Amino acid sequence: MSVLTRRALLGATPVALAGAAVVAHPSAAHAALDPSGGTLLLVTPFRLLDSRGSDGAGAKLQVGDSTSIAVPDLATVHGVVVNATLVDTEGTGFLRLADAVVWPAPTSNVNWYGDGQIVANLAVVHTHGESKITVQVGGRTGSKTHLVLDVLGYVS
Repeated sequence: MSVLTRRALLGATPVALAGAAVVAHPSAAHAALDPSGGTLLLVTPFRLLDSRGSDGAGAKLQVGDSTSIAVPDLATVHGVVVNATLVDTEGTGFLRLADAVVWPAPTSNVNWYGDGQIVANLAVVHTHGESKITVQVGGRTGSKTHLVLDVLGYVS
């Protein structure tokens, strides 16, 4: 288990994190953050959701679908670090991840542009103390995809 402070992330100094170098660049967007507190707690990754199901025959998420997913241990922290992977896409669309307080999310987290793609993106979802995150699929009518959601850490 590794703990990394927000102060270290907001400084422009490279920080070793799981064998990779991470460099955070302060900008006007970070001005509102209080770098004096908070930590990134990395956990052993675990699968939160796999829409394919255990037998691989689960239903795909379609444009317009929106669902809330309970995240273990989330009530005691301010955010969750997830890797969202879209599998076997159809059509074109996007995925949004957010909490119930700031909904709908103002931006997408993952976009896809064709059939049969596998695309992924790391996202930090601020949860405002809620114990769940909300997933929404948008895009062209008839588009759909499977979603695999893995938790990599928490922000407190």
